[in-house]
Amino acid sequence: MNILSKAVIDQLIRDTSLELLPIMVNSFIDELDRRTITFEEIAIEWRAEASCIPLRDAAHALKSCSGTFGAELLFEHAKNLEDALRNEQHELVPEYIHEVRTAIQKTHQVYSAYRDELNQ
Repeated sequence: MNILSKAVIDQLIRDTSLELLPIMVNSFIDELDRRTITFEEIAIEWRAEASCIPLRDAAHALKSCSGTFGAELLFEHAKNLEDALRNEQHELVPEYIHEVRTAIQKTHQVYSAYRDELNQ
């Protein structure tokens, strides 16, 4: 599974322009930073007996923004977490939270390096 889908990036270029790509990638990184803060605040306090809706919504938001920008690894892990919460599979949630956190870090590193390449 790719951290950065070149096919999605190529489609973004076709849909907009190569000149806009650095701006869009930077926007994704900023959005990822904001979504990560929200996710962490909610994930730290999550308990199986509490409402799953805030954590499910945070996972959905991460899934949506990562899907738009081709962050396939993060998309997949956020989807798994969202699905587990929707299906009340609480025993899976701690591992999926960990996987999402790891995917966020990897995604941020890869997209930041890609942004740096685009800006050279």
